[in-house]
Amino acid sequence: MKRAGSHRWISNTLALTRKRFYGMPNPDWKEAQVAWQHYLELSMNRNFAYLQLARVSLKRHKKAEALSFLDKVSDSSYSEVIEKLRKQAEAL
Repeated sequence: MKRAGSHRWISNTLALTRKRFYGMPNPDWKEAQVAWQHYLELSMNRNFAYLQLARVSLKRHKKAEALSFLDKVSDSSYSEVIEKLRKQAEAL
């Protein structure tokens, strides 16, 4: 269940997660996975969360996990991104 003020918390967490992991020279991808899982639990935008979890799984060289997250994306507007990430997974 979503708690009061969770929208602001989600926005802040999203900004911090992007800055903390994607902008670092040697990010802790395991910690990033935990952060995106938490985002998934609180967010209404599950498709976005699944894409981010797929990206993190790819960074961690977890092909099956990445493909599993991509399979959960139900919004067809992400089809180009999904295809790009699937190609990256197949290359692992």
